[in-house]
Amino acid sequence: MSPAPDSPGQSVSPGPPGLGQSGAWRWWAYAGIVVIQLITLWLGVHRVSVPAQMLLMPVLALAAWLAPEPRLRRLTLVALFFSFLGDTLPRFVSDELVLVVLLGSFLVAHVAWIIALWPVRPPRPWLLVVYVAYAVGMVTWVLPGAGALAPAVVVYATALTSTGLLASGLGWSGVLGGALFIISDSMIAVQNFTAFAFAHMDVAIMATYILAHGLLVWGVTRSPGTRTGTYTPRHGWA
Repeated sequence: MSPAPDSPGQSVSPGPPGLGQSGAWRWWAYAGIVVIQLITLWLGVHRVSVPAQMLLMPVLALAAWLAPEPRLRRLTLVALFFSFLGDTLPRFVSDELVLVVLLGSFLVAHVAWIIALWPVRPPRPWLLVVYVAYAVGMVTWVLPGAGALAPAVVVYATALTSTGLLASGLGWSGVLGGALFIISDSMIAVQNFTAFAFAHMDVAIMATYILAHGLLVWGVTRSPGTRTGTYTPRHGWA
């Protein structure tokens, strides 16, 4: 049953299927791929973990298709597509190009997220202080080891921080998803540009990356206005 309109005469279009309806299988499919990918990655069974990683974003795109607002849905799908390229293309290029392709693909994905989330930027100015301080600290740490990629690292850090900040406009799932996105990419930077490492760091990177994407898409499918079937952007900072 569709929710009642906020006011008499308001036009309401059906919202996305809930977990108890036809949308449930999409999330269960994503959860299944997640479990397979993380377990096989932990065990080092790369013949399974690699194709499972390549399936993550296409399967999550099925859930993103439930987003009720067309513009937000399209841009989310664009972001997921370039994340899929980031998961896939590095395996088909030479070693010296892996990091370049990885950074390039995910940078475009972040730009898509930024454009998608800009109309719903959050009234949470305290996050701006926290994230900027974190980004400055992280860039200061990894930049000496970045070499020729240093400018790209700065640009990427800016885009990543912006995604995390704007994602908080999606509610609690966006706040958590954006934070996990920042943590995941930070670990990738630390892994590539510093000597710091810990056991199963690759699993930690993938776990935070997977959860971040799932939470962002969950937020998109329940973006502002979905309960009335309309999309109401929140402009400005409160």
